[in-house]
Amino acid sequence: MELSVIIPCYNREDTIRGAVLSVLNQLGEHSVEVIVIDDGSTDSSIEKISDLNVKIFKTQGRTGACNARNLGVQNARHDIIAFNDSDDYWVINKLEQVEKVFTQYNIDYLFHSFIRVKGNQSNLGGGYLQQSSLIDKNQLSKKMLTDNQISTQCLVIKKNIINKIG
Repeated sequence: MELSVIIPCYNREDTIRGAVLSVLNQLGEHSVEVIVIDDGSTDSSIEKISDLNVKIFKTQGRTGACNARNLGVQNARHDIIAFNDSDDYWVINKLEQVEKVFTQYNIDYLFHSFIRVKGNQSNLGGGYLQQSSLIDKNQLSKKMLTDNQISTQCLVIKKNIINKIG
């Protein structure tokens, strides 16, 4: 599976390396392009990952995570886009699971639950997504209006869909 992963970063020198490594160290055979967007960091965030196989782009000053992600999408070379945040870590088999779903079904995007960890405690986030299932578009619209719990780092989407949406 060929995939571009966009990671916006602003002053995350303590977490950015782990976030990037959690993507680069995925199980399975994948062609992964990691794009880190420096959104005006004033710390050593970018220096912490300078030895890793990542592409680094910089915004013009502090523009916010959404604009940073858009810059990443513009520069992505693969047709499937995933997102991670600079303080989040992927489980080791995320891409295996994503590839399985994209291969098995003819889909344009998917989203999944996340595990929230605080200290020694963890819980599943994105409550209504606790088990694998396909959701029809009417159900999805209702869920998004009432329970919108889709975090950016839980979305994997085809680039052409992002370009259509804008």
